[in-house]
Amino acid sequence: MKWLGLVTLLLATGCSTSKPLYSWGDYEGSVYRMTHEMEGGFEVGQEIETLEAHFKRSEENGAIVPPGYLLHLGYLHFLTGDVEGARFNFELEKARFPESAGFVDDLLGRLEARS
Repeated sequence: MKWLGLVTLLLATGCSTSKPLYSWGDYEGSVYRMTHEMEGGFEVGQEIETLEAHFKRSEENGAIVPPGYLLHLGYLHFLTGDVEGARFNFELEKARFPESAGFVDDLLGRLEARS
């Protein structure tokens, strides 16, 4: 019986110290604002600044932004007409998450067709 209590305590302690897999920052909030507030007060430039600042902090701290983060950031760059910024972030997403290569290559092809 004592062993069961000890095992339970060790498992509970081990769970409380784990860090999150991804550093989300305001990614989800930015996606929400983009899809719900695009016509009324959505500031693309401010979103880019916020997401890039979080990405930089994450890099400095050895944290990983989630899949889709850099795609979203690239799309925001595209919305401002910054095709190179979009391409850079799309390529970075593909390098960090190789499973997204097919999707990103399609986006890059569409980007090339527009430039």
